[in-house]
Amino acid sequence: MKKILSVLLIGIMMLSFAACGGNKGEEINLMQKTWEGDDVKVSAKLYYSPESDILVENEEEKPYKTLITNEELNYKMEILLWEDTTFDNNKKSGKERMDTFTEFKVDKFDSYGYEEMKGYTAFVHLEEVSETTDRYMEVRIRKISLDEDSMEGAEFFENEEIRGIIDSLEYEGVVELPVEEEEEETEQNKNS
Repeated sequence: MKKILSVLLIGIMMLSFAACGGNKGEEINLMQKTWEGDDVKVSAKLYYSPESDILVENEEEKPYKTLITNEELNYKMEILLWEDTTFDNNKKSGKERMDTFTEFKVDKFDSYGYEEMKGYTAFVHLEEVSETTDRYMEVRIRKISLDEDSMEGAEFFENEEIRGIIDSLEYEGVVELPVEEEEEETEQNKNS
């Protein structure tokens, strides 16, 4: 009887974990052009709780960028996805100019950051493309109102809500873009 009850409890626990594990929250999808072709993009996803008091703004023309604002906590956070040659230069400059420069990990990704203008800037290295080119995420966190007594500097990056969003990072690498239905129909009409 105890064995049956134990197996039943384990089964119920596994089902509840499976049900909860599928909900990561609201999705933020970042996409950036890549030198690898016009039909592919570099992609990364982040997640946030739908119960949080944040406003997420994405510009259709700039799918590599998102702006997150929380007026209650007095911060705005700009997250950008890059593929370019500046990651190492930014790191070198940060080490030389910023006495608050620190290196750390975001999940498995080497990262660094520093305090800047009462805010915090972090760089998360996602992938080396070549000897001179990297893919990385840049996070800039600033106060909305400078007059308010609220978080500053590294305190931003230590905030549970902010860190939860950044730690939710899922780097997808290079992904193929879905073919638009209109383009498919046009191609079919040409072939008819």
